[in-house]
Amino acid sequence: MENRTLFRGLIALGAGLLAVSLSALCERIAFLGAATHFASGLLDGLSSVIFVVAIVLLLRDRRASQG
Repeated sequence: MENRTLFRGLIALGAGLLAVSLSALCERIAFLGAATHFASGLLDGLSSVIFVVAIVLLLRDRRASQG
């Protein structure tokens, strides 16, 4: 890919999806009790931040390609 901003946005989107998947996996495998719930919440919060970063990067790429 030639456009690095688009590539970084897609990488961030994939990382957000991975964080959501790991959070769901932590909820399914709850063998550590409160620590598992903490890790699940941490991954949910992290995925939210990563999704915002991905949206900003993808919007920046769209603006750059239009003008």
